Amino acid sequence: MKLIKFILNLLLMAITMSLISSCGAGLPDWEEQTGKTRLVDMGSYKIRYPVGDDWSCKKDNYHKSVQFTREKVWWSGVVLGETSVIVFENEIKTDSNITDDKLFADEYMKTEIKVLKEENAGKSGFEVDDIARFDTLINSKKFYCMTYTTDWGSFLEPMTMESILALYYPPNFSTSHIFYTFLIDDSKKSGSFTENDAGQLYPVLKSFKIKK
Repeated sequence: MKLIKFILNLLLMAITMSLISSCGAGLPDWEEQTGKTRLVDMGSYKIRYPVGDDWSCKKDNYHKSVQFTREKVWWSGVVLGETSVIVFENEIKTDSNITDDKLFADEYMKTEIKVLKEENAGKSGFEVDDIARFDTLINSKKFYCMTYTTDWGSFLEPMTMESILALYYPPNFSTSHIFYTFLIDDSKKSGSFTENDAGQLYPVLKSFKIKK
């Protein structure tokens, strides 16, 4: 009887560790890791990989964008969802005087939600909820942020996703017209034994540096 309980405890521990590995829960910040110094140089800026392992990286040097992707894989090999982090440089094509970056951030976020709804209008069960906006300071950089959740899919295969959109306008934005966009989409099959964690974006924001 004791042997059976011991085996069951080992199985339970294995399943728990698999859950933690698949959803990325409880991962430490970069400062708490050793050997995790993967840096991506995009020419005008530098960014680190998100925290954790198994991230793939796709760079587009022409558009100065980088995308990190990691699947949420169950111990049996079934894919329960995906986390995608996209960073890219933006430029406003205008000759007008730009002074209010918050105004541009508000318009950008409104357009983002509008386009999202239009592009997914025909998707089964599609809804955008829990839209919230806030500002945050990270390493003395002010980021304009918007969080929202998205649901879609059939009754048998419902999906849910947490997203954070963050915008950073450098001090010289009014003259350079250049700003930076960060987006994390963290999806999963509704009801699955994994979690959404859009907060994985914050270590990426913390690592962001514009090259002089």
